[in-house]
Amino acid sequence: MKINLNSIGNHLFGAIFKDTDSKLLTLIILTDFAFILLHFVHFRFDFLTDTKWSLSEERGYPEIFQYVQLGWITITLCLYFIKTSTIIYFIWSLLFLYLLLDDSLQIHENVGWYVANIFDFKDAFNLRSYDFGEIIVYITSGLSFLFAIIFSYQKSGPKARAISNNILFLLVTFVFFGFGIDMLGNIIYKIFRITNDASFASIFIEIVEDGGEMLVIGITTWYVLTINPCLDQNDFVSERKIDRHA
Repeated sequence: MKINLNSIGNHLFGAIFKDTDSKLLTLIILTDFAFILLHFVHFRFDFLTDTKWSLSEERGYPEIFQYVQLGWITITLCLYFIKTSTIIYFIWSLLFLYLLLDDSLQIHENVGWYVANIFDFKDAFNLRSYDFGEIIVYITSGLSFLFAIIFSYQKSGPKARAISNNILFLLVTFVFFGFGIDMLGNIIYKIFRITNDASFASIFIEIVEDGGEMLVIGITTWYVLTINPCLDQNDFVSERKIDRHA
């Protein structure tokens, strides 16, 4: 499965110079940066004291905005599946639905804590016991979706494969922030004994982790909403007619 970085780059470049795409992308990115700024203001100044302004607050304002975007991605990919009958779009739709449920219901945290207790994991390598449980949940769910994506990828056409390559790249970037930076942050917190959420170190780590996640989801939302799953709608209709006469 080859990831076409040029395809993503061309799409981003095109969005800068095409009003229809650039307006949506600009709106999403500016909203993300606004939430990042409000997160900083919440911790460093005396107003915006409600914890819902924090990027890391469960069901806070930034999280809810991310839920909405994940919902848009899920619905749009499902519509692409209905439109093209290409199974890989349905698999991607299920994956983003899982991310939405995981984010809103804290699935990997709760199941990870449960797994850590069952196997009696201990703190090690500056990671907490339930961090290892979360890693197992991430790997199990990730491999399940990976096998389904690989299977459906092999049965997909060139356009669906190209789109899947780009979505996979964005997803890997999302995992880098959501999982990699999260685990690295936990190690830094423990090594340097950072306990003050209002410290610059804590704010910086949360902005990199949660802000990075939010930006990637924003770009993914824009990408999914603005692509055409068919090479050309007329070609798609023609292919359907050919199939009927075959």
